[in-house]
Amino acid sequence: MSMELKLLTAEVSIPQAIENLEQLKAEIAPKMEHYRSLIVTEDSIKEAKKDKAALNKLREAISDQRIAVKKQCLAPYEQLERQCKELDALIVAPISAIDSQIKAFEEREKKAKYDELKEYFDSINDVSFLRFDDVLNPKYGNKSLSTDSLKAELSEAVKRTAEEYEEITALYSDSPLLTAIQNKYVETREKSTALAYAAVIVKQYEKEQKRREQESAQNEPVSPPEPESVTSQPAPPEPVSARPDEPEPMITGTFRVTGTRTQIIALRDFMKSQGIKFEIVKE
Repeated sequence: MSMELKLLTAEVSIPQAIENLEQLKAEIAPKMEHYRSLIVTEDSIKEAKKDKAALNKLREAISDQRIAVKKQCLAPYEQLERQCKELDALIVAPISAIDSQIKAFEEREKKAKYDELKEYFDSINDVSFLRFDDVLNPKYGNKSLSTDSLKAELSEAVKRTAEEYEEITALYSDSPLLTAIQNKYVETREKSTALAYAAVIVKQYEKEQKRREQESAQNEPVSPPEPESVTSQPAPPEPVSARPDEPEPMITGTFRVTGTRTQIIALRDFMKSQGIKFEIVKE
């Protein structure tokens, strides 16, 4: 059975041009020149409306003729188009059936690839906060990306994350802000971002410590001068200091800060890491 599409041709007499176009243009142009320079006044508005109606009627006559000829020209094509759509409807159904099966097969392959990569990741990952979907190449389903190359990417991601986390931990192991800095790296998994964040909050912490030391020095009681003669005067009693096991009393203070968004966030994280309770007041 032949699958060749054979077209039936027929001789059709269809208007193709306006035979007396130049003659019509020669007759219409001078008259249109009159209307282009026409000035409508209150006395001539009635006549102007008649002229407008006549011109519109002429336009409609030309348009009607054009539409009629266009319909006549398209009539043979409309039949051909309808027949081609009938054939297309017969073919598209099996195409859809085949396509759905191909996609189902490809999805099974993709899932098997995903499961294999997940199993490999679980076998090598020793970073507690690192998740598989966070480091998996989003284009892993592409045929051009082999399973071996994707495994190499996963291995590199695990190694790099572990090394960067250990490096950051070693840098700030003695800092009370270590947990906040570690959390920032866990959140972003970007060493540069975590280090930039650390630089901000460490600077703010040191500044705050210096301020507290200055306030403490200013609030220390001044010892009275020793008398010139101590023959008859008893030694002044030593001030009683708080017992080491006695907790420092809690105080409440209110202050307003001004800074960049990054600095405010860093200050918030610092206060959290120090166990300082605070309340955000929205104005």
